[in-house]
Amino acid sequence: MKAARRRAAPENPDHRRVDDDDMIRTLTINLVRTIVGLPWPQQFELVRRLGLSPVPASPEADAETGDDLPADLLTLLATMVRDAPWMRDYTLGPLIWRPIAKALRLALVQLAGCYFPEAARLRPPEDIPDLDPSLEIAVRRLLAGANLTGADLAHADLSGADLTDAYLSGADLTDADLTSADLIGAYLSNANLTRASLCDTGLRNADLTGANLTGADLTGANLVRADLSGAHLIDAHLTGADLTDAHLVRADLTSAGLIDADLIGTVLIDADLTGAKLARADLSGADLSGVKLIGADLTGVKLIYANLTGADLTGADLTRADLTSADLTGADLTGVNLTSADLTGADLTRADLTRADLTRADLTRANLTSADLTRAKLTDIRTLSPRPKGAILANVIGLPTSWTKQDGWRSG
Repeated sequence: MKAARRRAAPENPDHRRVDDDDMIRTLTINLVRTIVGLPWPQQFELVRRLGLSPVPASPEADAETGDDLPADLLTLLATMVRDAPWMRDYTLGPLIWRPIAKALRLALVQLAGCYFPEAARLRPPEDIPDLDPSLEIAVRRLLAGANLTGADLAHADLSGADLTDAYLSGADLTDADLTSADLIGAYLSNANLTRASLCDTGLRNADLTGANLTGADLTGANLVRADLSGAHLIDAHLTGADLTDAHLVRADLTSAGLIDADLIGTVLIDADLTGAKLARADLSGADLSGVKLIGADLTGVKLIYANLTGADLTGADLTRADLTSADLTGADLTGVNLTSADLTGADLTRADLTRADLTRADLTRANLTSADLTRAKLTDIRTLSPRPKGAILANVIGLPTSWTKQDGWRSG
């Protein structure tokens, strides 16, 4: 092919000559990089002009799906990159733009799902060959930092994509597949991720404030230091997810599954975890002040040094939970199951433990000042503390040996 030639470069005579195949690959990669930086409406228009639109806008657009790429499209591509720094070494004749445009179209068909808003609905040409592996690897790397703000990516296959630092605020990712994708530092505020698959996805430091993750599958996802404040995670699956130091202030996690999840140091102030499943989750050092955990499954959970002041745990199951040194000041523990729970050093000042079951619980050094233990079950509890000051002990079942029997008590 003689359509392309290198400009004379006497100042750099040893510069390696680039053959046509390498040049096409290089220019295609750089074209994709340029397109990724465009606002998504312009991205879609260019993709449509490359003949990949599912519904042709006109008979002329339909004709563009053939091998005869229109001259104005080739001119458009040339204009886009005319002043690009990486073009300074090339003088391109009109013929070379045809194989470049075809290679670009091929790259977009193979990888558009990772880059372009209309990805899931693109119509690839028939009998399209596989993309050159080296080109595929290079193009995939270009997604990092892509601007897809407000993009329509519903049902898109983005599995394994590199979306590091990508801008996806307000994007529609309903039912999208983001399995094992890399979204570290991505901006997903107010994005719609309803029923999206995010299994084993990297979301470290991601901004998911106000995002809708209802029914999303985040099993094994890495959400370390992610910001999910105000996010909707109703019925979301977060089994085994790592949410260490994440922020979920006022997040809605109603009926969410957080079994075996890591929530060490997580901030869940005023979050709603009604009916959530948190069995064996680690919430050590977490801030759950004002949180709703009504009817939640907290069996075997770790809440060491956790802040649960003013939390509502009505009817929650905390069997075998570790609440060592936890702060439960003013918490509502009405009807809570604390069988065999460890409350060593816990602060239960003014806590409501009405009808709570503390059978075999460890209350060593626990502070129960002014707590309401009406009809609570204290059978076989372990405590060395004196009778708590100001506590309401009406009709308590079970008598700690270190406490003095009072009227209204009966032994279990």
